[in-house]
Amino acid sequence: MEPPEEIPSKRAELSSEDESKPAKKPKLLPVYLSTLPSSPLYEKSYMHKAYVTLIAISTSSEFIATGSADGFVNLWKKQWQGIEFVKKIQAHKSEISCLAMSHDGLRLISSGKGDNTIKVFDVMGFDMIDIIRLDFCPTIIEFVNTANSPCPLIALGGNDKIQISKIGQESNSIKTMSMHNGNIKAIKFNHSYSTVISIDDIGFIEYWDVETGETPEDIAFGFKFKTQTDLFELAKLQTYGISLTISPNGKQFAIWCKDRAIRLFDFLSGNLIATFDEKIEKYQEIQATPNSPLRLERLEFHKRMAIERDIDKDPSIISNCLSFDESNEVLLYSTYIGIKFILISDGSLLKVLGKEESERFTNIALYQGKPIRNMSGKAGAGGSTSQGEKEIDPLVICSAYKTNRFYLFSKREPTDVETEKNQLGRIRDIVNEQIEEEQKKAMVLPKSSIELPHSAVIHTTVGDIYIKLFPEECPKTVENFAVHSKNGYYNQLTFHRVLKGFMIQTGDPKGDGSGGESIWGEEFEDEINENLKHDRPFTVSMANRGPNTNGSQFFITTVPASWLNGRHTLFGRVYKGMDVVLTIEGVPCDKNKIPLADIRITQIDLNT
Repeated sequence: MEPPEEIPSKRAELSSEDESKPAKKPKLLPVYLSTLPSSPLYEKSYMHKAYVTLIAISTSSEFIATGSADGFVNLWKKQWQGIEFVKKIQAHKSEISCLAMSHDGLRLISSGKGDNTIKVFDVMGFDMIDIIRLDFCPTIIEFVNTANSPCPLIALGGNDKIQISKIGQESNSIKTMSMHNGNIKAIKFNHSYSTVISIDDIGFIEYWDVETGETPEDIAFGFKFKTQTDLFELAKLQTYGISLTISPNGKQFAIWCKDRAIRLFDFLSGNLIATFDEKIEKYQEIQATPNSPLRLERLEFHKRMAIERDIDKDPSIISNCLSFDESNEVLLYSTYIGIKFILISDGSLLKVLGKEESERFTNIALYQGKPIRNMSGKAGAGGSTSQGEKEIDPLVICSAYKTNRFYLFSKREPTDVETEKNQLGRIRDIVNEQIEEEQKKAMVLPKSSIELPHSAVIHTTVGDIYIKLFPEECPKTVENFAVHSKNGYYNQLTFHRVLKGFMIQTGDPKGDGSGGESIWGEEFEDEINENLKHDRPFTVSMANRGPNTNGSQFFITTVPASWLNGRHTLFGRVYKGMDVVLTIEGVPCDKNKIPLADIRITQIDLNT
């Protein structure tokens, strides 16, 4: 576990180390890239009150929907720059497990985990217009109607059956498809060819017509039998699809598979075009390459790998992690390192967004859309200031692992502003949710079973560090620190990570940054207090591997570090023994920032 190593800096775009094919780049590649987000840092983020689970988007209506673990769906509208909140809807009483927008952007459907209903919303009217009651809980939902359909049709996947239902009809269910033998994992509608693609957990990929349930006969496929294609490839390899996306022209589709490979198929021939390896073993190879631009600091890498293993246990977390751009030339997908942009023609890595962020981005949606008129008179991404001039504002909108926010990547860097204390900070994490009084009362932590200390002395092998604690502001964090200290948990632990000009870190029984747990035996939530800032050196904060993943490790800064605000729980400040902290900071370290000589905590004394 660890805080960010340095204040984020602007980085150049990356080139792939994994592919070195001499294929010729498309002549229009600069044009394609000009219509995609380019900032390596997210510009803004917005809140839900619970984890954001899914995102749905329509470039036709320019609406975005976000769903969260508390059953709420929020609607947002694309603006000249960024997005604007429209409405918050309590759609279900449980986690939003399925969310889909119609191709024309006029209808939105959702389902909740364990909830045998589908809610249908009129996007333009911001209202629920239908409830479809089912005798099963759908795990996949998708609009499957053509532009000429008299009413919207949806496909509902559950177990090994796919039910087709009409929206707005008294009898919603019209037929059940039984072409699969395994549980349905993905359904997408190919609008260009009016064909549904579905995948089950046996690995079978099926093409079918909504009316007949059979392979369409009026499409000039390049095969007569499926055995002439690669559509059995997943089944042969004993893997299956987790996330499925189709290119805008319908000629290709990509699948993120359970074995961590992204497979790109040609739709008409059914042939496998390319495979992109995202296995953990591949990440380890990259990490072992000293000059790789994708290489991470060692402890940061271990932190991210722990999250990847969590995702492998529940792949539904990344059920919508792929997207094609409008040119059909670039494939985007989320990974441990950030959001990758892959040039399909040669497999080269064009850029990575979010590598410098601490979040593990999961589900993504790409907005390119049509140019929107600038009515503000402000300069746009291209520098234009003419009021009324149209500009394209591409966005990658994404959720992240175990966070109650979703994030917007654009062509713009986060806005830097000067705070009251003259510290440079980024005003990009928008506080758009208010916690009601009833919720505040429900969130009050039970009184600790021990009297919480207000100060502590960390005795080390090179001297004593005196810290003031903040039990009122961070009761759970201070309790965790106090109980561990009282029980001798920290005794003989080393300062396992030292970054000169930044911080010293300890609290890991394994001594490598990958261990430690809280007094409750599980990770606990952040306690971020707006009055406690990393605006000076010698702050004491919890290390983590993302939001709400605190355990036992903590660090002491040696410089102001305002970029840590909102990311790490600050629960103490050093008021005496700063020289000891600086002594530890100055010890020789190896290339992995591990001190060459052990400096240990001998004991921690608490004072109430």
